[in-house]
Amino acid sequence: MSNLELLKIQLSVQEGQVMTLKRYQNGEISFSETIRFLISLQEQTKEGAGEYFCEWIVQQLKGNPLPNNSSGSFMTALGCIDHLMENEMFEDIDCDLILQTAKEFYLS
Repeated sequence: MSNLELLKIQLSVQEGQVMTLKRYQNGEISFSETIRFLISLQEQTKEGAGEYFCEWIVQQLKGNPLPNNSSGSFMTALGCIDHLMENEMFEDIDCDLILQTAKEFYLS
C-alpha cells in the first residue's frame, strides 16, 4: 500500500471521527456509542487505538469545555492534519498534496 493510500485512510478516519463527535454533540448517539465508534475508527489506522488514545478520548468527552473552533478543542484535535505533515511515514508526500487531499475529506 502506498503512503498516499495510507494518508487517505488516515484522513478518512479523521473525517469519520469528526462526524461522530458532531453526532454526539447533536444528541444523536450516546456517550458509549461515541467511544465505541471513535475507537473502531482509530483501529483502522496504522497506529491503532492504544491505551493512551482510549483514555484521551474519554477525558476529552467528559472534560474539554472549549468551543469547537478553539485550538484546544476536541473537535479541532480530531480534525487536525498538522501531525501528518510532520510524520516520517508521509515525508515523501509534498505538503501541498497533503493539504489538497485533506480538503477532499473536509479537513483543512
